Amino acid sequence: MDVNTQFHYVLISGRWYKANKLDGDEWAFEEPASLPEDFKNIPAESDVASVRASIPDTPEARDALLEQTIPQTAEVVRSEAKVEVKFDGDPKFKNIPNTEVAYAENSDKTVLKIHQEFYVVDNGIWFVSNYPKGPYQVSDKRPPEVDAIPADEPVHNVKYVYVYNSTPEVVYVGYLPGYTHSYVYNGVVVYGTGYRY
Repeated sequence: MDVNTQFHYVLISGRWYKANKLDGDEWAFEEPASLPEDFKNIPAESDVASVRASIPDTPEARDALLEQTIPQTAEVVRSEAKVEVKFDGDPKFKNIPNTEVAYAENSDKTVLKIHQEFYVVDNGIWFVSNYPKGPYQVSDKRPPEVDAIPADEPVHNVKYVYVYNSTPEVVYVGYLPGYTHSYVYNGVVVYGTGYRY
């Protein structure tokens, strides 16, 4: 609670909400920049110090923003990396407006149709096939069309998965935290795009 204004605040998935009363009041979204200035003075050793990462311009928030720019990378051996794609019935694809991308609505994996090729992103690795059910092999390219996928689409997170280099034996891949649904919003890190809400 901010003593000066008597507003109560709650932090959910990296987003702040405030209300006049704890019970029987509507909670309203609060922009990070509009938080009370005193929030920055919460001591690092406090029981609620974990919220400091969601308060703009704190060292913890700056560290979280820096972590958003560092990819998780891996060397993938082409002959060893496998993916099995299943569909509930025949493959059913939904076009993403204003893009050349469609995604499978009835698969256990993230399956994309781009032109006449099919891509799967699994565990931060791109796979490609000529057929929706495969067989799939490790892709040494990332389709640039995924950059046009808007944030309100369920497959938005694949645009944060990259292919950096390759040899005939291995592919060097990586992903940014956006792949695991962690995003930067007005100076802090939030979880999920928020479109669902």
